[in-house]
Amino acid sequence: RDHCVTGVQTCALPISAAQAAVLSTIATPVVYTVTDTAAAIAAATYGSADHPTSVTATGNATVAQAQAIVAMAGSGTSTLGGLSDAAANLAGLTNAQLGALAGHVVSGGTITATTNATAAQGANLSAFTTPVVFSVSDTAANLASASFAATNHPINITASGTTSAAGAVAINALGATGTVTIAGVSDTAANIASQITASGNGFLTHVGTLSATGAATVAQLAQITNAPNTGVTTVAQVNDSAAAIASANSAQLALVTGAVTANSPATAVQVIAFAGLGHAITYSAVTDSAANLQSVIGSLSGKTVVASGAATVAQATALTGAGAASLAVSSLVDTTANLATTTNTVLGNVSGPITASDVANAAQAVTLAGFGYAITFSVADTAANLLAQGQTAYLASASAITVTGTTTAAQATAIQNVSTNGVTAQIALISDTAANIDAQLTGSGAHLTY
Repeated sequence: RDHCVTGVQTCALPISAAQAAVLSTIATPVVYTVTDTAAAIAAATYGSADHPTSVTATGNATVAQAQAIVAMAGSGTSTLGGLSDAAANLAGLTNAQLGALAGHVVSGGTITATTNATAAQGANLSAFTTPVVFSVSDTAANLASASFAATNHPINITASGTTSAAGAVAINALGATGTVTIAGVSDTAANIASQITASGNGFLTHVGTLSATGAATVAQLAQITNAPNTGVTTVAQVNDSAAAIASANSAQLALVTGAVTANSPATAVQVIAFAGLGHAITYSAVTDSAANLQSVIGSLSGKTVVASGAATVAQATALTGAGAASLAVSSLVDTTANLATTTNTVLGNVSGPITASDVANAAQAVTLAGFGYAITFSVADTAANLLAQGQTAYLASASAITVTGTTTAAQATAIQNVSTNGVTAQIALISDTAANIDAQLTGSGAHLTY
């Protein structure tokens, strides 16, 4: 009783909790005040004879300590330095209970959760009308579905596991005043890209790993590549047009763990671009001019190839040997000399007309007419040469026949007789006896006209 005035039942100075425990058991009324730590005051055992007129708890009290201190003060006043307890204990109070305890906290004192609140606890703490300092840690799924009131915002939010793109936006919207940490986002590439388009990519700033499932377009891949997340980014696969894939870069495709597939025919330039992307590109069709396709002959094996425009024999031959699963050469135009060197295998890949760009001689014409595919050609040679090929049926395949030099009446008739496709041979000069000429003009089966 060091602080009590001798002979007077009033303590002039505040006493400790231990001293108050003694005074509270004295039957004679004693007037006293108590100042001690919240822990000491709450831990002491008090009698029921005398209650202090005021109790001042220094430091922070737990919920249980604060309730004990207020009860110990009885009708007197009680003052708390602050309230500090586990989030579960604070969240377990009603708004009225917390408000009542807060009324005993000194000005400048705080009510603080010493542990991270779960999403459910955070929702309770955020709704208290009394200011509460707290942080939240829970699974991303729980936090994404939580609804926090606007009264109290958490300091920090930590989300474990993964959530969707929309879930990450929802977690950011919970209103943390400090940091937000989301372990990961896993969603379809379409959903992630759509969310970035809708709200910018800032919601990914606080995300660790970013995993895009399903097939992304190149545009979506670009958006995901630019995401500011702090961890590893992966994209399951990419499926887009050949043009779009050729416009991608190796940094973007380095994020792709699966297949990159072109869903439209590629041009030769695009095929070359594929080779420089650092990732295998799956494509099944190539369409370009026969000339352009020559630069990617080695990449056509197993592909469906369409060569547009007019190919030369050399180009068509190279394409035929490329090992394509199927090949269609739109047309073939070349000299008679070159056409005469080709094969039915090459000509069988030509889907359109095959045309000689110059005039064939008799020997070349025989070769051109002998292929299994129709070739448009004209022939010009002497009558003797035209009739010296062992057969004349080949002339029926010519689109034009020109007989050079001097021709006899019989030769002229022989040549004209095989022009069964409606072609009239153009004969430069017929020189023969009048009797022979007359015989060819008037004889049975004569085709010679003038």
